[in-house]
Amino acid sequence: MAKKIAKSQSRPRGPQRSSAPVKAKQRRPSLQASLTMAEEKPLSGIKCPGDIQDMLDKLPYDASYYCRSVKQTLQLKQGHCFAGALLGAHCLTRLGYPPLVVSMLADPSLDDSHAIAVYQKDGLWGSVSKSNYTGVRGRDPVYKSVRELVMSYYNFYCNKEGIKTLVAHSAPINLNKVDRAQEWVYRTDVKNGARKVDKATECWTKKLLPKSFTRSKLTVLKGTTLKGQVLGANKAGLFKTAC
Repeated sequence: MAKKIAKSQSRPRGPQRSSAPVKAKQRRPSLQASLTMAEEKPLSGIKCPGDIQDMLDKLPYDASYYCRSVKQTLQLKQGHCFAGALLGAHCLTRLGYPPLVVSMLADPSLDDSHAIAVYQKDGLWGSVSKSNYTGVRGRDPVYKSVRELVMSYYNFYCNKEGIKTLVAHSAPINLNKVDRAQEWVYRTDVKNGARKVDKATECWTKKLLPKSFTRSKLTVLKGTTLKGQVLGANKAGLFKTAC
């Protein structure tokens, strides 16, 4: 929301001394813009997006809400969907792709939001993704548009009760344009090393369904379909709906 600008007041001409105390200039964090041998090890065998997805699938799910940098995730050896999107985007840059992330918005009363790292091959979109749900992970590059790619997640994007919750998504966000210092990759001096790009991804401008559409028209996932979605899930990381 735009801030209301107050009318300017008349001032005496000539330079004026400010009575407000001068704030100390904040230092930029000192980044070690490289990964150690131990941090590099899980990335060494990556030769294609499928290898990235395999690595993310094997990474234990982190139930916390910290916005960790890639380096922090590699040190911790676990990650949630946002951490997985950043790690996936970083790995994609090693294959020559730009670090693009698409953020997905769920109904906040029913579920958590999600993020995927996306790439384009031969004009078609694909993704790599970390998720507690089996159906909300990577996609092969077979989709003509980002919307088409995101809609492939719709029927599987549910909470533990099987209610489908996806409502909107962002356009692809280039992380290096948002954070030119690449703190999202290397910052480790604060718990939320990737906080710069976290804020930038909260721009869900692409609505998925028309206003006239109501949730009552949606089916609920049940039985083996729902059980398959949460197979191997870290239960501490599942969204808890209000009682």
